[in-house]
Amino acid sequence: MKIDRLFGILTQLLNRDKITVKEFAKMYEVSERTIYRDVETLAKSGVPIYGISGANGGMKIMQNFSLDKTLLNHEEKQALLFAVESIKLSNVSKYDELLVKLSGLFKIKVNDWLDIDLSTWDYKDKLMFNIIKNSILKSKIVKFNYYNRNSEKSIRKIEPYKLMYKSNTWYVIGYCIKTEDYRIFKLNRMKSIECTEEIFVKRTEYDPDYVQTSNSHQSTTTIIAKIDKSFAYRVYDEFHENQIKTDEQGNFIVEINFPEDNWLYGYLLSFGEKLKVISPDRISNIIYEKLQKMMINYQNHDIE
Repeated sequence: MKIDRLFGILTQLLNRDKITVKEFAKMYEVSERTIYRDVETLAKSGVPIYGISGANGGMKIMQNFSLDKTLLNHEEKQALLFAVESIKLSNVSKYDELLVKLSGLFKIKVNDWLDIDLSTWDYKDKLMFNIIKNSILKSKIVKFNYYNRNSEKSIRKIEPYKLMYKSNTWYVIGYCIKTEDYRIFKLNRMKSIECTEEIFVKRTEYDPDYVQTSNSHQSTTTIIAKIDKSFAYRVYDEFHENQIKTDEQGNFIVEINFPEDNWLYGYLLSFGEKLKVISPDRISNIIYEKLQKMMINYQNHDIE
């Protein structure tokens, strides 16, 4: 489209010292005559373009020119650039191009002071993320197998509304057709995910704040545990500062609140001999029973 080509020519001129008509023609796969007409259109609209003759010549734009006639002040331009840079977290390549264009138009160099990568190293995770993202953008129902906290499997179909990153984990918020209500699903518990061809219309009563609040009203158990100081890296990685105290030996006393289920027991056991449940006794007894059963699995194991 002509408008895209004009915008591209303007962006190139703003970001480069000079460029020849021949380069433009090759870049946009049009004739040099077409590029001359485009340059004339830009000039008539007030863009100060001029040509330099000779072997090292080309098209240039006045050095101090930028789109300062816009309604955005300097701080607003910076904010817009930062917003676009943040959107790049979704790994959509078109935002890289948009960032370059806006940077050139505003005559502001993008400050690379922040680099956030919320993705994992697993290709399958990225594929799942993109399936859900595209389903949201195209308003298509998603189908998948889901495993809850008790390892119970169910087949779900949802109208996906939003991807959410919280506490080092990706979630999707959507309307679950099975439960006829809004639910939050953990991505790493979603298996065999597929984007169907079923189109949905976004429900007018959808309120993301309400969905997050209603899904967080689970009963929890308060647990106090002692963790060896050699596991400081996990303590600081996984617990908030106000949950952590230290004893005279430098070991950690943590107070945490979690829904009580098999996930919780497995999580506590993941600390191995470095964690001891202080209270409640019921949780301590459950962990002890599980350790006894684990020992049975290895009772015939020869230790060299």
